[in-house]
Amino acid sequence: MKKLILIALPLFIFSCKPGIESFRPQIEELATNWDSNTKSVTDFANNLTTEISGFTNIATTMTLAEDVVKGLKPDMAAKYAEATTAFSAATSAYGPIQSELGEFTKMWVEKTAGVNALKDGLANGKIEGDVKMQIADLTALIAQASEKVTGWQAKQAEAKAATEAASAKLKEVYDMVSMKK
Repeated sequence: MKKLILIALPLFIFSCKPGIESFRPQIEELATNWDSNTKSVTDFANNLTTEISGFTNIATTMTLAEDVVKGLKPDMAAKYAEATTAFSAATSAYGPIQSELGEFTKMWVEKTAGVNALKDGLANGKIEGDVKMQIADLTALIAQASEKVTGWQAKQAEAKAATEAASAKLKEVYDMVSMKK
């Protein structure tokens, strides 16, 4: 009887431990949400890059050669300098967004390995570590990604509005200067 209990007890305890399959719904939901948020972060990054490239092209197009600026009347040179300084200041608002996005993206890519490990573990029938904790941590990052994208979009909208206004002023001054050259 003692032998039966000694054999049956570990089997009973092992059978009470939740199996990997019990985590299938959470892992699948995590993977779906992770992919969705990865797309959101990537789309935002691509949109931001495109927007910044557009403003960089504007700056390049409206940059006067140094000798041309020196040949301007002092009042026109001052207006041009003021407009280019304002444009530069407005576009500098994109720097912190890019920096924060870069840091977050690096961390996100690293954590993607954890999501992939859970998916692979589910497929292979073996997952290392505390599965509940891994799912909870990665789910928290999904919420953080969503909040970050929303925050970045708000900052981007502010930067875009300021840069568009500065761009319009720069264009106005550039056109005046170009006509008087």
